[in-house]
Amino acid sequence: MSDLKKGGSSEQLYCWDERRRRLQAISTETLALGDLRPALEGRFEVETLSGTVSVEPAFERLKAHVAPYTPEAASVLCGTPAPVIRELARMLGEARAACNVESYALGKYHHGGAMMRSQILVFVLAGHLGRKGAGWSSAVSDVAPDALGDSFGKRRSRKATARLNRRQWYELLRDNFEKVPVARNVARGLAEGWVDAKVTANATLFWNVHGGVSTVSNQPWDTALPRAPDEYLSEALSRGWQGLEPPREHTPRVFFQVGGNVLRRVRASHKLREVLWPKLELVVVTDMRMSTTAREADYFLPLAGFYEKPNVGFYSGSMLNAYAATQVVPALGDSKDEWEIYWLLASEIEKRARARGLTTFQDRHGEPRRFGDFLGTYTLGGKLGRKDVEKLCKRFIEDSTNLGGVSWEEISQRSYAPVTSLGKGINDSATDWTGDATVTPYLWHTRDKQPWPTLSARVQFYIDHPWYLELGEELPAFKEPPKAGGDYPLMLNSGHARWSIHSLHQTDPLMLRLQRGEPCLYMSVEDARSRGIADWDRVEVFNDVGRFRVRVKISPAMRPGMLMLYHAWEDYQHEGGVGHRVVMASPVNPVELAGGQPYMSATAAMHQPGMSDRDTRVEVQRLS
Repeated sequence: MSDLKKGGSSEQLYCWDERRRRLQAISTETLALGDLRPALEGRFEVETLSGTVSVEPAFERLKAHVAPYTPEAASVLCGTPAPVIRELARMLGEARAACNVESYALGKYHHGGAMMRSQILVFVLAGHLGRKGAGWSSAVSDVAPDALGDSFGKRRSRKATARLNRRQWYELLRDNFEKVPVARNVARGLAEGWVDAKVTANATLFWNVHGGVSTVSNQPWDTALPRAPDEYLSEALSRGWQGLEPPREHTPRVFFQVGGNVLRRVRASHKLREVLWPKLELVVVTDMRMSTTAREADYFLPLAGFYEKPNVGFYSGSMLNAYAATQVVPALGDSKDEWEIYWLLASEIEKRARARGLTTFQDRHGEPRRFGDFLGTYTLGGKLGRKDVEKLCKRFIEDSTNLGGVSWEEISQRSYAPVTSLGKGINDSATDWTGDATVTPYLWHTRDKQPWPTLSARVQFYIDHPWYLELGEELPAFKEPPKAGGDYPLMLNSGHARWSIHSLHQTDPLMLRLQRGEPCLYMSVEDARSRGIADWDRVEVFNDVGRFRVRVKISPAMRPGMLMLYHAWEDYQHEGGVGHRVVMASPVNPVELAGGQPYMSATAAMHQPGMSDRDTRVEVQRLS
């Protein structure tokens, strides 16, 4: 509208109506077309404030964009034979329904976002969305016990509402009263306040800015970038598109790790030892085993293991159950459950503050907080004592409205209970569901014609953002992977540990007996032969970032040019204590930093940068 009328909204979009043969404003209230007939193809002359211009629908531009990628051309890029590509296209186009569960693999490629956008585009063009048996998923649904957000998350997220306007507040209160998911307009307001609210902080940015990873990741690995990588990051931070905690000008002094293992997991984690660790005055790690990070801590607080404490959990994916267990065996040594550890810490902070005559402190929002409120806030107003972890678990289960009314006693004896409905949480799946059927996401959009949370209110592939245009990604695009680590012939890949949940059981002697017992690099027969490498030889893997040593397992399942090293090995299991992340440059993709437009704001796990390792280039040489 702002192109057509003075003072017009920049958020009101138009289509060409084939029936009326003129521009028509598109509704953001409903997807129902009525008598509107939007043109998908063609070119049209339109009078604007700047004069007559020629316009085309996004689909017309998409056709021109993908025209060069014939099956033969695509085959040259990916190696898949052209007839196979054609057959797959026919299968998807003719199928009554097709679905895909992507998992988290593509997110670990530098251009993983473009890959996923391309996959989703195929499914949308073939009509495989929002109906039974069809759909594209990244592995996570929003089917979970609803007490997690309803009972325990309100205080933590209250700051996110600070920027809501009057209409958004009204809709938020209405939706909360009616126990329905928040409206599209409210979701936008909450997202736009997310960075300011500091509900969570992006770890990738922390590792890069404060941890020193940027000295590796900001090298010009991607020669196609029109600007230096750090220019994008600096602009995103200065514009408030991304949140960095603490801010760039502050120096972190205390690192408290809960539920992680950063020195094993972070790509280029050796930079954390070199840059972050010398800044820190205190490192505290809670874990149930001696991890790589625990070895570098000032204080290690041992956690009770599974079945040594009452516990509840759920996996928000394809297994729609809540899980529970009571304590079966005593906790070993001085180990304690997480609830008791943090109860003791909160209590001790209160005591130390009183002893020092301190009553308040300034939190990260710059607001005063009372030391005397520490334990009360943690224990939900003093309702939970030091040994009340089972009471906490009971409350979580029995406060959830979508577990079929199961009691703590029942679920802890049976060990699980099915989730019976979507519950009262935010429903990003946009569907209605009960436990006697499969989950079909997006029914509210395809069946009920409710708008999507995008600028156009539709499934939107054309992103008219300056950075997307600058980088040639306004439409899903093929991008050559950067030579992260240098111009070397082999690409180091990774996979999920076969016998462990991340690194949790990777050092267990019994589990190690199921494999060769130490880290090993999978290599193709051809690559091993050309380098004079035999099975179980010691080799050095190197690039411009670093080098590590490992043994080789030759496998005919490996494609030439590709290496595989499963991710979960601890550094101390590698020769010399140097793990394989030492070669990973993990450059940040600028499009993952973009923001400043409606429905593009950074929120939890969305529109934020991640770390990549799948594009790492290396060479391998045999050690004598």
